[in-house]
Amino acid sequence: MDIPEDILDEILHYLSSDFPSLKACSLSHSFFLPPTRRLLFSYVKLPHNKLISRTDICLNFRQTLVASKYVSSSIRTLSLIHWDSTDDINYRCIFPSLLELIPNLRRVHIFLAMNRPTIFGDSFPPLPHSISSVRHLILEEIVFDSSAQMLSLFVSFSNLEVISTARISIDNPSGAERMPVPSHRCAPSTLELNMGGALVECLFSPQSTISIGNLRVLSVQAYERNIDAISSLISLSSPSLEHLTFLPSAYSAQYYIDLRRHIRLRSICTSLVFNSHSMDPPDRLKPFPWAHRFFKTLPSSVEDILIEICFRPYDAILLPQKRKEWQELDHILANHPWNFTVRLGISADYTIYFSNLEYDDVIHGRWPTSGDMDEYFQNYMLVDGMPEMNKLGRLNCEIITSEIDFSPSTTEMWRLYMFS
Repeated sequence: MDIPEDILDEILHYLSSDFPSLKACSLSHSFFLPPTRRLLFSYVKLPHNKLISRTDICLNFRQTLVASKYVSSSIRTLSLIHWDSTDDINYRCIFPSLLELIPNLRRVHIFLAMNRPTIFGDSFPPLPHSISSVRHLILEEIVFDSSAQMLSLFVSFSNLEVISTARISIDNPSGAERMPVPSHRCAPSTLELNMGGALVECLFSPQSTISIGNLRVLSVQAYERNIDAISSLISLSSPSLEHLTFLPSAYSAQYYIDLRRHIRLRSICTSLVFNSHSMDPPDRLKPFPWAHRFFKTLPSSVEDILIEICFRPYDAILLPQKRKEWQELDHILANHPWNFTVRLGISADYTIYFSNLEYDDVIHGRWPTSGDMDEYFQNYMLVDGMPEMNKLGRLNCEIITSEIDFSPSTTEMWRLYMFS
């Protein structure tokens, strides 16, 4: 029999997180879950939190998948959000056993809140078909027991195209050298990395299960502790790299990235941290000292450069004192023989003000609204900050509302929603 769509919608909405009841409603029958309704299960999020429920949602979900081939075949994205670690023997290796029941899975997101990765087990079984179907793997806040455990996870997804990581750590980073050289490696075209230097080095070691020979898109978050490894990774990717996102997260003069060997590099995205704060002195060191060296090494293949700048209210007063630094960068870009375009995306954080009320009064007096300050920042960069590029007609400056977000839990992949 056919179930009216309005009744079907109501049933599915009411039972959307009650897997035993869904199974009891005979979801394995095609009449209950027609093709037009299978998109309701294309994205499945499994939050595991003992404080909220003592029921193991992953085990219940696995039982539902066993009972319903129609549900399992409709899932494209699986998100595992674990707030609690568990030593339950029944829970070990739950992760591979879930995947083997989802034949059309394309994207997997794992967030463990720095808990032990017991869901992976000690080692992986032979690769089920579903793992080879996954194209995008997102790992966030995971403490792996060893480098071997992390590398075996990557190679278990044999056809990965995109790997995204954020806040990943390892108890024993030195364990990788004891691993044999793998006979098979996954070869993603996109890497999005936010991890420490030892972990980055592990990715391109002889024991690594990741091949960067086909890497076309690289997004990296640079810190003081990982910049050397990041520089090496960027250098090793030079034969194939087409798009680079380089996000410095700290004020540092030590960053040095040489792009001259990247003959296929077409686009660059980065951020300039002006980094004024309520207690910073006006005569602080010049901003973004690394950027001058970085942009001097641009290869002739580059066509497009996107630079995001996040200003704070006090920057409106500080900017004229730093005009020289901006114009030095402008001069470097304008005097390149290559005909590329620079896009400036200006975002403003109005949540931080100078601690001195005198400065707050000046700011509010000259720029009473956020729109006034946005217009000032934009006009300053066009007229005073980067006049040479503006005169050449190769500068596009716009106000944006979103900042570069490096958190996969927020975006599930690094995206730049700007200049739409």
